[in-house]
Amino acid sequence: MLTPRSYLAVDGGGTKTIAVLVNANGEILARGKAGPSNYLKLGVKEWTHTVRLAVENAMGQLAEPPNIARAWVGTAGIETDKHAQEAHDSLCHSLDLSKDCLHVTNDAALLRAGMNGPGIVVIAGTGSVVHGYDTTCRNIKSSIQIGGLGWILGDEGSGFSIGRAAIKKVVSNQASPELCVAVLTHFSLDSREDLLTAMYSVDFCPYHPATLSRTIVSLAFDRQNTEAMDIIRDQLKILASQIMLALDGLPGAHYLVLSGGLATQKAYHTMLLNLLQENGFPSIQTHIIVDAAEHAAEALSKNQMNIATYEVEHAKGD
Repeated sequence: MLTPRSYLAVDGGGTKTIAVLVNANGEILARGKAGPSNYLKLGVKEWTHTVRLAVENAMGQLAEPPNIARAWVGTAGIETDKHAQEAHDSLCHSLDLSKDCLHVTNDAALLRAGMNGPGIVVIAGTGSVVHGYDTTCRNIKSSIQIGGLGWILGDEGSGFSIGRAAIKKVVSNQASPELCVAVLTHFSLDSREDLLTAMYSVDFCPYHPATLSRTIVSLAFDRQNTEAMDIIRDQLKILASQIMLALDGLPGAHYLVLSGGLATQKAYHTMLLNLLQENGFPSIQTHIIVDAAEHAAEALSKNQMNIATYEVEHAKGD
């Protein structure tokens, strides 16, 4: 007896990689997790290993190997056809999937699943990016991208930017005692001098300031700290302006999709949506997607990928 068909989606980001398997009804069969899988940072070999680990961790929960009908891997750092093709070929070989079965895009494209018209996708987590998708754009890149330049040049409204702004206040001696204590306590440090040293240590990575964002969000919305609230509002004003720019390029946008560790927090996205409304953003369908891999896997099972060039691209690659 043949194993029932299943559908696989993988969401690879700068913090973690999530693999989700669903059945033909879109019901979750298994979920696996692995570490960060930004393609540009890892390179094809290590990226393939990380994605495979997440998939194997999901498959290991099943009584027998799944019969994968279609698979969709969306990962940070896939921004060109060349990247997508080499990632696709490497993963097909590693997971023993046919070329027609697997599709590889950047992670934002996963959130486009189910759209039947133009829309704007916003990711705000460790980093941030705004994508505008029209009805004819390719799947590797959106027709409009604003932000997404990483922690050195961008990531406005992200966990990193919020954390950095709070850290800057503390090390510049401009923070209130409450904010200063919250930041130092988060990093288990005793003084602002220790904080400055830690930020410039050899062990520093962008994830460190980003971890602080949840503390700042809690300080702002749970404890009503105006200083923390101002930090978040200042970052969200920039993110809102980026979304408005995307709307200028997609005046007929039907959808707004918000995802990422920060964007899915109610207090955060409520403030963002209020700022957009103040700027004249139209009333369109708004979706908060907590789990991009689950969202994409369900769309696969219902044949709602909305990636028109799926077969054509892989016909070229064969």
